[in-house]
Amino acid sequence: RPYSALICGSDQIWAPNVLNAVYMLDFAANMTVKKISYAASLGLTMIPDKLKTTYENYLKRFNNISVREDSGREILRSLGIESSVVLDPTLLISPLEWQKIENKPGNIDGKYIFCYFLNGEHTYRDKVAEFSKLHNIKVIGISSNPKDHDWINILNNIGPREFLWLVHNAEYVFTDSYHGTIFSIIYNRRFVS
Repeated sequence: RPYSALICGSDQIWAPNVLNAVYMLDFAANMTVKKISYAASLGLTMIPDKLKTTYENYLKRFNNISVREDSGREILRSLGIESSVVLDPTLLISPLEWQKIENKPGNIDGKYIFCYFLNGEHTYRDKVAEFSKLHNIKVIGISSNPKDHDWINILNNIGPREFLWLVHNAEYVFTDSYHGTIFSIIYNRRFVS
């Protein structure tokens, strides 16, 4: 075999609502290779009963499991699976290292509020608009919700490198995302999470 270990992680790879067994290394279930997770996240507070056997079958084959949250450790412990809690990998390198891979998207000038929301409801729309008006600052962001074009200058073709630049250079960040919050902290941006 061309490798000695398989490592999986991190962001919500074991979330029950979007579970994909490939992230539990199902393709290597019967291989005699080390199986390791780093900062795996379950993203929810419980595993549905119908999925517990799946988690047990795959994860008991791991040599070492680490998770991102205390709640994940407790959920796995309830299944008889031990794990440790470790730092999210985004926090393992310095802001200077992240800056090296940033890429400025085209036509971004002046101060802006950067919005990055995963919740499609956007119940915070009015608060962001009020804040924008009060501070006389434009709102730009990333969204797949067509209704957001009414109040956010939606950016297209934004990848991870552009996302980093947008957070790093924002006056303010409004987000409901774990990593939107984490990168706001990494870059010492003013943010509302």
